[in-house]
Amino acid sequence: MGPVERQPSRNTTASTIPFPVYGVTLGFFREFIDNVCGGEANVAHMTTTNVCETFIKPQTAAEQRSYCELLVRQEHPDVGVADVFISHAWSCRFLDVYDALTHHFRHESPHLCLWFDLFSNNQHATLDRDFDWWCGTFKGAIGAMQHVVMVLAPWHDPVPLTRAWCLFELYCSAETRCRFEIAMSRHERAQFVASMVRDVEGCLLSVLHRVRCERSQAFDPNDQRRIFEAVERTVGFAQINAMVFEQLRRWFVHALEETLLAETALPPASSSPA
Repeated sequence: MGPVERQPSRNTTASTIPFPVYGVTLGFFREFIDNVCGGEANVAHMTTTNVCETFIKPQTAAEQRSYCELLVRQEHPDVGVADVFISHAWSCRFLDVYDALTHHFRHESPHLCLWFDLFSNNQHATLDRDFDWWCGTFKGAIGAMQHVVMVLAPWHDPVPLTRAWCLFELYCSAETRCRFEIAMSRHERAQFVASMVRDVEGCLLSVLHRVRCERSQAFDPNDQRRIFEAVERTVGFAQINAMVFEQLRRWFVHALEETLLAETALPPASSSPA
């Protein structure tokens, strides 16, 4: 398809809904937690779904727009066209997701804008997207960003691999040949690497055997139906499972190699003087 339309979402017919392209910086996450949520203590046990219902929807109810669109109208400095698509499960704790993203992007520019559906999507829109939208507009938008990061938590039993949305996003990243990465918190990544060092094959299989798109679920049954329809009318479940499996396998191996190389590059510990 052609270039993705660079404009905010509007309520219109399903087949012509443009993709909501705005994202926010990680600095805005911090501002949102502190100023809108009232600090980490207020969201300590909240999932992303809870944060949406408690803070996002009330803040955007009057204008029925996405949070990003409100920020654009306010000319907020931490909103812009997104550079990276973030895939994550809404049933995970919001602060865990934030921690994983903070660790993952710790060396990146503070101006990097993340497409994070909590902020980027209009949480009041209920209009169905049709088959062409999912396989055209949505997939094309991910391809236009060329960078997908999936928040995997907990690593040994990752929730995103059971969610229809996340698996479809992974499929789109593979189809459009995006740069794909996995974000984990510092603690989760340390546990992951330690397990991989002990038993690479067992570790990989324990995670990858969960990749069964046909068994994935969605909070909204209509979302599941639309995603499954898109898969069945294109590549089929066997192919999407293989694509997702290979995408994850490559990242796991790369992450292990990267960690081992970093460890071997460390200077030897100096010996104590006699």
